[in-house]
Amino acid sequence: LFHQFGIDHPIFQFETSVCGNATMLCEISDTELPGGMANCGPKPNQQKLHATLDRWIMIGLRILVGGVFIYAALPKIFEPEAFAKTVYNYQILPEILINPVAIVLPWVELFTGAFIILGIWLQGALIIYNLLMITFISVLLFNTARGLNIHCGCFSQESGDIINIGTVIRDSLIFIPSAFLLLRIFIKSANPPNNDALT
Repeated sequence: LFHQFGIDHPIFQFETSVCGNATMLCEISDTELPGGMANCGPKPNQQKLHATLDRWIMIGLRILVGGVFIYAALPKIFEPEAFAKTVYNYQILPEILINPVAIVLPWVELFTGAFIILGIWLQGALIIYNLLMITFISVLLFNTARGLNIHCGCFSQESGDIINIGTVIRDSLIFIPSAFLLLRIFIKSANPPNNDALT
């Protein structure tokens, strides 16, 4: 340091999350140096409050996101024939796949939504949720561009919105919190000691 940078009096301070709140300098200054650096970082009570608030926000988003899929799945499960007709009207799948998709997809939506709300296999459930949302939005965009005058069938099989840019925007707004939750779960995986807001 001296020969390369002219620094002849270096001071090194090593801190990690294992050492309390990783704010040793702040804590020492707060207790030993009156008027020093007492306010250079959040206090433990503030950190606990922020963590609690963050936790409840994440739980609320999980209930919202999972509830949408459960709400969408139930009419399809109770009316499989009507949902099969909706899938057929989209004119994307070959006929041999229409009935299997109409039977399996609602149950995938139901369990994915339930797992997200309950926090079971959360990362996997969020990945499935986001992949399905990307697929739904792509299908809506594709058929909107084709000009098909059909019902979306997203939440009701007997009646519902005609697919258009409005249904695309609605699904995109649903996709935003699910993408945010997935991002947060990846951040939590990368920093397990510091982020427990989703559990």
